[in-house]
Amino acid sequence: MRSFTDRVCGASAPATKTARRAWGVVLLLALAVFACFLPALGSQFVLWDDDMNFTDNPSYRGLSVAHLRWMFTTLYGGHYQPLTWVTLGLDYTLWGMNPTGYHLTNILLHAANAVLVYRLIVALVPGVGARAALVGALGFAIHPLRVESVAWATERRDVLSGLFYLATVLGYLRFAEAQREGRPSRGWLAASVGCFLLSLLAKAWGITLPLVLLALDVYPLRRLVGRSDVVPRLREKIPYLALALGGAVLAQLASNQVPAKRTLAQHGVVERAAQAAYGLVFY
Repeated sequence: MRSFTDRVCGASAPATKTARRAWGVVLLLALAVFACFLPALGSQFVLWDDDMNFTDNPSYRGLSVAHLRWMFTTLYGGHYQPLTWVTLGLDYTLWGMNPTGYHLTNILLHAANAVLVYRLIVALVPGVGARAALVGALGFAIHPLRVESVAWATERRDVLSGLFYLATVLGYLRFAEAQREGRPSRGWLAASVGCFLLSLLAKAWGITLPLVLLALDVYPLRRLVGRSDVVPRLREKIPYLALALGGAVLAQLASNQVPAKRTLAQHGVVERAAQAAYGLVFY
């Protein structure tokens, strides 16, 4: 099986050609993202959470000790997202209340995500060529479902948590490769776990990651093929599982702070199932 680096960059390509190809991919994806989302730079804050999070919320405006203390302790808006607040505080430091800067940061983060998606496609899909992987990454980059996360300032948490989620998986692939080849691998595992923590601190939507990594162990990594593999593979997931459980608890505590949240008596099982089904059909 070719190494992670070979699959991403091409084993036989000269170093200069490989570098040109890598930068070419980055440039093409960035241009595609900016071409599609350029109108967002002219958008304003909207009366759908942007007012609550930005125009009516002075607590995030800065990076002083007091601001950081608020960011890392608040459950404001029904979310625990300290890392997201830090980036928004940085935006305020740079741009003040000009929404253009906030949208620009979202677009830059999304462009970085598209590059990471390209790297994942090449690394995970056997035999895929660079052009096919680029088409797949472009599909992610300009898909209509990305509009909400990129063009809505409040959804900074989506693109930021997505960035570190993708980096988590890439780090895990490097860890698996190093372990298979007998090279030091703990550094890659630590980096992957660290990225997962950052993803959860941006938004705790990635709590199913341990299951995703187990699925990757089965295919295409083929690290989980027999009974003797079960315990080592599960042991590796303990740090991810601990973080996922912590993220789930914090997310639930934050969600409980939302006054508009309905109880099971007010919004029954049938209604909740119908709402979930509507989301699946719509998207």
